[in-house]
Amino acid sequence: MGQESPVRLGVIGTGGMGGSHARVAAGLAECTLVGLFDTDGLCAEQVGRRHNVPAFATLDALCAQVDAVIIATPAVTHLEVATACLNAGCHVLLEKPMAATPHEAETLLARTRTSDRVFMVGHVERYNPAMTALQQLLDPDALFALDFRRMSTAPGRDQSVDVIFDLMIHDLDLALALVDRAPVRVEACGQAVRGTGLDHVSALVEFAGGVTAAITASTVSHERQRVGQCYTREAQYTTDFANRELWVCRHGSATLPTREGGTLTGHRLEHVQVPFQEPLAVELAHFCRAVRGGTPPRTDAVGSLRAVALAQAVAQAALTQREVALDL
Repeated sequence: MGQESPVRLGVIGTGGMGGSHARVAAGLAECTLVGLFDTDGLCAEQVGRRHNVPAFATLDALCAQVDAVIIATPAVTHLEVATACLNAGCHVLLEKPMAATPHEAETLLARTRTSDRVFMVGHVERYNPAMTALQQLLDPDALFALDFRRMSTAPGRDQSVDVIFDLMIHDLDLALALVDRAPVRVEACGQAVRGTGLDHVSALVEFAGGVTAAITASTVSHERQRVGQCYTREAQYTTDFANRELWVCRHGSATLPTREGGTLTGHRLEHVQVPFQEPLAVELAHFCRAVRGGTPPRTDAVGSLRAVALAQAVAQAALTQREVALDL
């Protein structure tokens, strides 16, 4: 399609995440929100009224009227819905996780390789301006440890998956993006507090060369937190993904004069000025540019499959209380 033509866009799934996608799409110059579809027709109609767009009666009817779709349905439906949209000739932005299992993700990856449509997975934190700033500053070769905490006060939006595939997968994907080495083993422990699915999990991922990532995700916390820390020999980088802020603390780089004429050595704390942009809007604009230009998206099927496989390894380690070796 033309480089300047707005992408005709549909949203499939109008729950919490789908509603957010519809809101962003309705206000974005790069696309035109054409309509919505949800198996819950009443929900789709309610969201449609907010943005003055119709709720289509069937998935096929929506696909016939758009260039591209955003799929924000439960993870267990991703393979079926994404395959149907690709078969209909639509470009696809699929919410994370790519699928509910590595096998389903592999099947979907194989389908994307036979399609000339853009296929992108919505790992939205990769489009967070704070993450972009972090990657511009951080030398991956100097990195030796990461620590991520993603805590929530309520159950996740997608009740078809546990906390690993709903929340932790954000930080598993970030770790894979930040560490320029393959993960080699995983240890994990978890608890099912509200029901049968894990809703509090801590994992330790070791990468080739000894880099480690400690990652905790919870939906039973009393505070909401989205924080990551990256450690090098020279500095500590602290990223608040929720508030889109980044601090760099450089070790022993500040000399402070005392009143007695001596000096003290301390750390220098730098607050990085991060652009004020909504990550979801950055993500969707990136998708639209990929569709209009036919360029590969940043979060493609191959990388997203690695995140699903790593999430599955964390789940296996947590449920068996045994270390899991990896070959991703």
